[in-house]
Amino acid sequence: MPQPALELADIFRQHGPDYRQTHGLPLYQHRLMQAIENCRTPVLGGVVEWCDHCQYTHIHYRSCRNRHCPKCQGIARAKWLEQRPNSRWDKNLIFGVVCLFGVGSYLLVDYCANSRNLPTFLFPHSWVPRPYDLIPVFLYILVGYPVFRHLNRRMPSRFAHSLLVSIVPQVVSELHMALGASALYDANFNVAHWLKILAYAVPLSGLLLDYAQTYSAQSELVAELERSSRVVEEERRVLELVATGASLRQVLDALTTGLERLAPNRLCTILLLDEAGRHLQSISGPSMRPEYMASLDGLEIGPEVGACGSAAFRNQTVIVEDIATDSRFAGVKDHVTAFGLRSCYSVPIRDSKHNVLGVLAMYHARPGTPRPQERRLVEAGARLAGNAIERLRAEPPDENRTADCHCGYDGKCHARWKATLPGSRNGLLPFQASGGWPALRSD
Repeated sequence: MPQPALELADIFRQHGPDYRQTHGLPLYQHRLMQAIENCRTPVLGGVVEWCDHCQYTHIHYRSCRNRHCPKCQGIARAKWLEQRPNSRWDKNLIFGVVCLFGVGSYLLVDYCANSRNLPTFLFPHSWVPRPYDLIPVFLYILVGYPVFRHLNRRMPSRFAHSLLVSIVPQVVSELHMALGASALYDANFNVAHWLKILAYAVPLSGLLLDYAQTYSAQSELVAELERSSRVVEEERRVLELVATGASLRQVLDALTTGLERLAPNRLCTILLLDEAGRHLQSISGPSMRPEYMASLDGLEIGPEVGACGSAAFRNQTVIVEDIATDSRFAGVKDHVTAFGLRSCYSVPIRDSKHNVLGVLAMYHARPGTPRPQERRLVEAGARLAGNAIERLRAEPPDENRTADCHCGYDGKCHARWKATLPGSRNGLLPFQASGGWPALRSD
């Protein structure tokens, strides 16, 4: 069956970010749109097949398995719709209950308004003019308080707390009505009803505050989902280059470019140690000026040699808040600040044995410390760079790779291999959940 020229995922990728930003979509719709966008793309990972005999490479990307996705779950969605129980009974039940209570309420009000045999509820000359209004007081104290207190303990929220607080004006209102109101619409009667309004306003305000907090938290979560999706997309670009045998410089350039896209107004560089392990070589810095990258080439590492030299020497993260005043840049601060660089955050790149391979640095044009999100990005990027460097150095790329496999699947070729590209099944929050980027693993 031929593939359509335009798919729903293409529309979501092109117009989805703007639409989600201008329309208040619920969280499940954000997840659905991202699942459809990521279906059978590098975001969800996949399986890389290659042949050592003819150097053929092919990538199979995973599907999202969301029942609303038209690309991978059309048959499953049709079966699910067929197996759903008939909801007509539920609608009839709701309609019947509403009609029953509506008619019953109308008949009760009509009977009370027209009947002459109603019992006496008002005793003006008694010390308790309205004794029946004491019944809600006992209900609030004996039933409402324990129930609302238990709710506040089990599911603490502003609404649950406000329900507990609303007992006070409710009890005061009923006591005012029972002990003070001797006639309809007298002063005590009106005061009691104003207290009723206050009692209803307290839980309503708690509910509105909870709604505002939930909406704010959902907006932050949606923004985090968008950022995480972008992180995974950049990661997959790098892993795809590693799997297809790109050169080390191409892989590291893609990594630094991706980090700069994720952290605007930041500049990233990657320096690798030479074979002696004493000098740094400038490998990647596509957005950095060539003169500055040339000045870093051959830099000898040491405990007080800038941010990159110190990070490589100490094998630990180095944060320089202000290059102009930091002692590690004492001899070269004028040279560095001349390029518009004022702060630096350097993370060592390590291999699987925790040995230093190089340094990944992020620069900013203003003094300050990196934000937690930027720190996670750089640390995860350093781990990904270490995995890529180890793999590419162990298996150099073959430039004689052909476009198609000539061995076929008839069992004659015993040099066919598979590797799994790791990825999240739904494409959401894999960076947060795993604490970093996973490595490519062989099957």
